[in-house]
Amino acid sequence: MNLLVCFKIVPDFDKVLPSDWEDFSLRTNLFYTKKTYNVFDESALELGLSLCESSNRRAPGSATCTAVTVAQELSPAVKKHLYAVGFDRVVKIESIQTEFAPRRMAGLLREFITEGRFDLVLTGVQSGYADTGLVPPLLASMLGRPFVSHAETLCFYDGQLCVVHQGDFGRLRTTLELPAVVSVGNSPAALRAATLRAQLMAGKREVETVFPAEDFFWFKEPVFFTEKAEKDCRFFEEKDAAERLFAHLWGGGSE
Repeated sequence: MNLLVCFKIVPDFDKVLPSDWEDFSLRTNLFYTKKTYNVFDESALELGLSLCESSNRRAPGSATCTAVTVAQELSPAVKKHLYAVGFDRVVKIESIQTEFAPRRMAGLLREFITEGRFDLVLTGVQSGYADTGLVPPLLASMLGRPFVSHAETLCFYDGQLCVVHQGDFGRLRTTLELPAVVSVGNSPAALRAATLRAQLMAGKREVETVFPAEDFFWFKEPVFFTEKAEKDCRFFEEKDAAERLFAHLWGGGSE
């Protein structure tokens, strides 16, 4: 089995300063925020590793696991960590525009998946600035593969992939024949830590970089604005507070 996990490194938006939210754009410099795995992608990475390990325990050498991202750059720390926890390959598809372009992202991933002949593709259910969740279903449609969303756990049973996932009316269990695409939602899986020895050994390995044949496309940057959540509080005098409040709520008064 040739397994691929798609991931994305994003800023920790909880650490963005209020002043930067006031005039936010894709060019806002968030250098001070920590860059981290998208939470859903992080679960997908761990589930992919676990699946490969279980397959290789049953039949040594039967599964390989690749991590891929579409980005302009990938930090050495992320690269080292992914190799150290057990990924066979870490690949960066280099692209200038990676936000608010889901069809473009899905197209780049489709080209890489088709050439690599990956049997199972795992993604996070949503990631990036917009969190639209469009890339996984678009990717599955482009590949012509069955698709399951909001997965929580994965395992192989009788030669089929068994997916426990969140449905419209509760949790469901679905079995799939490979090849397939699965997006991971609120999963209990968390990406494992790497030992110091593994990190030292992984430090010498390099990221494989793929350059798309064409990386230019027409893009119109969306306009961002921050919703105001301020409240206009008014205080009534104690002696006639009840009457004035009643008049205010029911439109019977001028105040």
